[in-house]
Formats: sequence, structure tokens, C-alpha cells
Amino acid sequence: MKGVDLGLLQCLIMLVEEQHVSRAATRASQSQSAMSYSLSRLRDILNDPILVRTAHGMEATERARAVAAQLGPSIASIQDVLRAGPAFEPASSSQKFRISASGYLNAVLMPAVMQRFSQTSPNSEIEIVASLPIETREKLENGEIDLSIGFWISLSETLLTRKLFDEDVVLIARTGHPELGEICTPQQLGQLDFAVYTVADRTMANYETLIDGMLAEQGVKRTIRFRCPNIHAIPPVIAASDLVAVLPKRAAETFRNQLGIRIIPCSVPLPGFTLSATWHARNRDSAPHAWLRSEVAKTARSLIEN
Repeated sequence: MKGVDLGLLQCLIMLVEEQHVSRAATRASQSQSAMSYSLSRLRDILNDPILVRTAHGMEATERARAVAAQLGPSIASIQDVLRAGPAFEPASSSQKFRISASGYLNAVLMPAVMQRFSQTSPNSEIEIVASLPIETREKLENGEIDLSIGFWISLSETLLTRKLFDEDVVLIARTGHPELGEICTPQQLGQLDFAVYTVADRTMANYETLIDGMLAEQGVKRTIRFRCPNIHAIPPVIAASDLVAVLPKRAAETFRNQLGIRIIPCSVPLPGFTLSATWHARNRDSAPHAWLRSEVAKTARSLIEN
């Protein structure tokens, strides 16, 4: 296809992710006019508007989202190859990688990562480093950890990131909960007692704060009866009580059959979040780090496809 280059495809991904020409231009270190020109070229090539105006602002079209989702992992892999320094031989390497990830991700993502490592780099080692969110940025800066996987709201200029996958958030309750039927409204959420996942000093996990923000727009405030820093301790509490909770969908599905809990659809969709891999800019051109990032991204992609 004539007129298509790697830079133009990167612009497509940024436009879809940012859903805003100015923000995409800033992210790409381009002028707004240059990004607008790229958007015009993309519209001609794909025969699609890419971004359309709605009551809530600009939104990416379904076709643009689909194309960007397919291109993203391939472009990231190409970038890693181009940036890589000296050759890295994973099959014979005994490299140790230190990763910060939540208990939820350790259960959902790490089994698949280790399965992949056992095939591609059997002598390498992964150490999961316990790290509070407020500590993670510092540990990346000083080299205590190589990679952080999680939900980031803001990053410093010295940190780089790659999207891994989007995660839905769902409401869970015990089977036979006396106050819940087949669907739950925001008003009902304000009448229920919640268990919440906290990360540090009773601070709620970021996805919990997104839920509270959505409910606040509906004029609803949750009642919290139980706080816990271990996300895997919440489903057993839900199964044994009339408390309810919101959890990442993949975590909820893991416990649904084991504990007899239900996933309750909500009349207003609960806000999800994006999980990303984050690393320090000094490791951008490191061959072992580029390989690690690529393997984690491929593993995350396989989870989505399966």
C-alpha cells in the first residue's frame, strides 16, 4: 500500500488511544498541524474518518480501533528490534529480571509468562518484587526493578510504557444475595455494603476510585464495610457474607466457579482500565530488556486472544 510508513502507523495508534489530535501530537513530539496532516492521510488510506465528534468529544471509529489493535503489538516488536543493542540469546541466557506486579496480575499473567519463559529462556529467572504504587516509580528510577506491570495514571518523562490489555471491572456477590436480582442499578450500589481492595495506608486501588467517580456522577456514594490489601482475600469474604465488591473481570472469573459467587451485570457499565508495562528510559535500547518487554507483550496478547 503506497504512502504508508511506520511513522504514519504510529500516528494512527496514538490518535486512537488519545482520541484527540492535540494530545496525540504532543505524545508524538509533533506539531498539531503535522498530526492533522497524518490524520488526513490515514483517512484517505483507510477510507474511514478515524475520529468522529460525539456528545462526549472525539471518539475513534470501530474500524480505526480494530486496525490499531492489530498493528500495535507488531509495531512495538519492530521498535524493540530496531532499538536493540548487542545480540541477546535468550535460550542460553541466565539473566535475572525483576518485575513489580499486583497479586491479581501475578495470578492472571505470570503463569503464562513463566510457561513462555520455560520454552524460550529456561535458564532465566523472574523475581516478583513487592512494591507499593507510591514506591514503584522510585524503584524503576533507581534500578531496583526492571519492569512494572499495572494501571498507571501518570508517568514521569524518564519512564516509558506499552499497553498490554484493557480490563473490565465487574460487580460480584454471593449466589442467593437477598438484595440483588439479575441486574444492578447505580442506585442499588449506593444501598449495598462493599468490600474494597486497598493498596497502601487504606488508599483504594485505582480502579476502585474510578468506580467512585462514576457513581458520584450519578449522585451515589458507596458504603464500605471491609478494606483489604490482598485482592485474593476479597472473593472468599464475598462468598461468606452479604457484602459485594468490584473486581477486575479476569480475577472475578477465576473465583466464580470455585466459591459460588455471581458476576452481576450493571445497568450502567462500570469503568474499566488499561494495564501497561512500564520501564525506565535507560533500558530502552537494552537487548535483554527489549526481549523481556516483547515476551510479556506477546503473553498478554495470547491471553486476550484466548
